[in-house]
Amino acid sequence: MRLDYQGKTQQGYLYFLVMVLLLTISNIKLDGYDEKYLYIQIVVFTFTILTVCFRFKFTIYEKKLTYRIQLFIFQIYQKEIEINEIKQIKFTRVGWAKKGAIVKVTKGFNIRIFDFEPNHVYTDLLEFANNNSIMIFKTKDYLILEKLK
Repeated sequence: MRLDYQGKTQQGYLYFLVMVLLLTISNIKLDGYDEKYLYIQIVVFTFTILTVCFRFKFTIYEKKLTYRIQLFIFQIYQKEIEINEIKQIKFTRVGWAKKGAIVKVTKGFNIRIFDFEPNHVYTDLLEFANNNSIMIFKTKDYLILEKLK
């Protein structure tokens, strides 16, 4: 069993920020303007452009989970989580009406699963937890979302 999911970035907000930064940088006159502010704006602009290019991938196998972060085709971060490393999977509500999950691990950073496609990632993650006897917790808000859909 192998189920692959692709994360979405908040590109709408990032595109707006890029446009604001472009307008700000284009209006800069170097005469009478402190150069350090120009460098700060260029660094923020570059960081924002790179952030748009991040890809988040999440894979559910039969006995482990894999979480990857890529920039273009380069893998920046990968974490494989075996079932004995998982303390709990917490299902929660994100924003107004979106589901999310947090995989709490014994060592290292917890994995946040929000805005992944296809949208049935949460039911597959719940099935993974039930099949492997992993403790789950659902918040009250998450239970309300389950009733609505």
